[in-house]
Amino acid sequence: MRRILIGSLIALGVLVVAVVAAAMFVDINRYQGRIQADLEKRFNRKIQLGQMAISFVPLGFRVDRLVIDEDSRFETGRAFAQAQELTVSPQFWPLLHGDIQINSFAIQQPQIELVRSREGVWNFSSLGQAPAGADKAGESAARPESSGHAPAGNETTAFSLAELKIVNGQVALTDLHAGAPRAVYDHIDLTVKNYSPGRPFDIAVAANLPGEGTQTIAFEARLGPVDPGHIIATAIDGKLRLAQVSVSSLSRFLSAKSLAGMDGVATGEASIKNAGGTVSSSGSLKLDRLKINGGEIGAASAEFDFLDDLDKEVLTIRKGELKLGSTPLSLTGEVRMKLAPAQIDLAVKTSNASIEGLARLAAVLGVSFNPGMKVDGRLTANLHAQGSASQPGLNGTLVAQDLEISGKELRQPVQVKSIELALSPQEIRSNNFAAVTGNTRVEAQFTLSAYATQIPQIDLTLRTDGANVEELLHMATAYGVSAVEGVSGSGSANLDLHATGALKDASTINFSGDGLLRNASFRMPQLAKPLEVRNAVLQFTRNSVALEKLEAALDQTKASGSLTVQDFNAPQLQFALNFDKVNVADAQKLFAGATAPSASATDGAWSVFGTVHAAAAHESMLFKATGAGKMTIGTVVNDQLVLTNLRSDVNLNRGVIRLAPLTADVFGGQESGSITIDTTQEPMLTTLSANFKSVDANKLLSAVSAAKSNIYGPLNAIVNGTYRSGPSEQVLRSMDGTLALDLRNGRIEGFSLIQELGTLGRFLNIPGPAKTYTDVTQLATKFVVKDGVARTDDLNAILDTATVSGAGTVNLLTQVLNMKLTAVLNKEISRSVGGSAIGGYLNAALGNKQGELVMPVIVTGPVQKPKFVPDAEKIAKLKLQNILPTAGDTKGVQDLFQGLFGKPPKKEKP
Repeated sequence: MRRILIGSLIALGVLVVAVVAAAMFVDINRYQGRIQADLEKRFNRKIQLGQMAISFVPLGFRVDRLVIDEDSRFETGRAFAQAQELTVSPQFWPLLHGDIQINSFAIQQPQIELVRSREGVWNFSSLGQAPAGADKAGESAARPESSGHAPAGNETTAFSLAELKIVNGQVALTDLHAGAPRAVYDHIDLTVKNYSPGRPFDIAVAANLPGEGTQTIAFEARLGPVDPGHIIATAIDGKLRLAQVSVSSLSRFLSAKSLAGMDGVATGEASIKNAGGTVSSSGSLKLDRLKINGGEIGAASAEFDFLDDLDKEVLTIRKGELKLGSTPLSLTGEVRMKLAPAQIDLAVKTSNASIEGLARLAAVLGVSFNPGMKVDGRLTANLHAQGSASQPGLNGTLVAQDLEISGKELRQPVQVKSIELALSPQEIRSNNFAAVTGNTRVEAQFTLSAYATQIPQIDLTLRTDGANVEELLHMATAYGVSAVEGVSGSGSANLDLHATGALKDASTINFSGDGLLRNASFRMPQLAKPLEVRNAVLQFTRNSVALEKLEAALDQTKASGSLTVQDFNAPQLQFALNFDKVNVADAQKLFAGATAPSASATDGAWSVFGTVHAAAAHESMLFKATGAGKMTIGTVVNDQLVLTNLRSDVNLNRGVIRLAPLTADVFGGQESGSITIDTTQEPMLTTLSANFKSVDANKLLSAVSAAKSNIYGPLNAIVNGTYRSGPSEQVLRSMDGTLALDLRNGRIEGFSLIQELGTLGRFLNIPGPAKTYTDVTQLATKFVVKDGVARTDDLNAILDTATVSGAGTVNLLTQVLNMKLTAVLNKEISRSVGGSAIGGYLNAALGNKQGELVMPVIVTGPVQKPKFVPDAEKIAKLKLQNILPTAGDTKGVQDLFQGLFGKPPKKEKP
């Protein structure tokens, strides 16, 4: 025995040495053409091979590059398969004789393109098949060793392999037959064993998805024989396993839109068998940490057994035991998937089961309940769903008993003893049920008809008497009405409401009934302070609610009057409101919480039927509302500007508020015009068109600018322009428009023009006492305002001692002047300081033909204390032209008054 063992080991050693020696002396690239031709014949495809080298473990050879061309009938523009590395294991004994016969392949990181044509034919179905219509008898028997073309022979060699292994592959799938776009799947491992046409073979596929945990999908099966003409009839007997697979990773891997918005961890196993195109499958699936649309469902599980007729596209559910949290459901029936949408015939049952899991699902889907609430109770359901999967008709009953909703800010749970729903294909009808929390009881009954159509109809009745407002809001929050999200309140309410109409379009719903609010207070995300409603009588008519005998307050502002709201999706308002006082700065702070319009998870968050919970921002009603009304305000305070007895028509257009025509009393005079405030812009844009008459100039200018205690007298002004809200500097810098001024019988503090001119002209005899102001008989000018700077080209004034014309700028931010003025002293003043004769030798003055002194000057510096210097350039031009203005020529002033204010000023007596 020992001799036999030693002899065997020696023979084995000799054999190994012989194999290694043969491999060392064989140039494998000599056989590249033969191998390539053999592969092309087996695959029935053009194939390209790169450089080859011998490998010992496993025994065979390595190819640096592999490309398998696509079937010419499929114009994809891509190769069927390609890989950077291919390991080929030949059969052992033929290799010793220099004959390479392939036994197995191992392909690293291949890229494979699978395509199904519009006719339902797969591109891989032609692999290993003889070309249609080939004349086998006429084919040449030659097999060139280095040719890259498919060989010819008198018959096609069947494509068979002992093993095909793909490691970390990428598969792209395009299904033109189903109209599905190209999808790419990564990290695929595949092993095929004992493949031969017409015979069963073994296959194992695994995909390792990225992420934490095992993240493995595996399928092992016995397949075949494959019928190329009827792929879906291929026999299958295998198992599919999921091991801690993330649902979100699975959704990305499969490009499955149906899984979008879902997450969780799936583990399960299912047997899969295909017999002649009928697939049967049974198994179990467990989902941990299940989330839908970001909402927590918890754990879910399923045990199932179904048949799928692939030809008829009919899925028969023989057993479907589902469990959502602690809610079990039984599902059986049939789904016909050939039509779009699919047609269903399903039975859903549960008996006296916990409602908790189903309630949580309803909450995250936005069907009912608030996701933050805990829902307890018992559920019994016996339903039959038939028709379109998207909108099936229902028959049966659903009963929820001992419902209790608690959580969040609810001080006491909301309780419902019993809700019974009777379902038919035409309608869903509830019983008369009551919801109770604390001391508040709401009785309700509803019927939902045409629910399987695009325009379901609601018929709802709600009644409550002496309800607590806070508890009513809690009920709405518990149910999931997003319109009251974040709203709290107090006070009492009565309600007797009947509503009928299209559920998805609140603008078409007809209301009837009445209600009453007393001593109510509401805190809202849009308001920094609570809204107090001392009294409001509610009248519901058609698609509107009217608040009559309204008495309300917001911070320091009290309001009374009436308000009608029509169409709760896009509110249309009609109102007549009286306010005692409004502080603009405080009002802006009050509404600081309002947000600009944004897309929300549901449409119509103002639906009174609770287009139920949506994770929406607290969108201000102002951005949705349109309408018109009248408004009076006793006092309006805007910084230092105070308006009294304001009256205006108001127009609302989705965040744009227009007050026109507007009238008000202001600083002893009147204002009229219009104001448009665009709250949709940030910062808000205000457009002002105002006409001020006989207003106290000092008070008005002190209130709206930095020119304080500077200009006195009755002022007329016309303002047209825009500005942005914000700090005073931002307001001034953003001003863009025109400003026309008309000052009568006033004065300008800070300087005496005649004395400043006397200093420049070195006059000896200036009449009258020294003054620190300038009397103004008439002054008119029009400024163009831009970026905080007011510019004029036609300033004209009549003073007690002179006439003045000029042009220049006033910086509204710094109150700095840069003006060029031409003053014509009247005869009396000119004579008293030396007459026109001095105009010939003074550098600061010229004499005109009327015996008046003409003095061009430049005025710069602060408005309160400007600096005067001679305008040498203007003096030189006047001398050259010898055309000097006169004090009696007031036509420019008259024309300016006429153009700006519609009538000339009264002429002063000489």
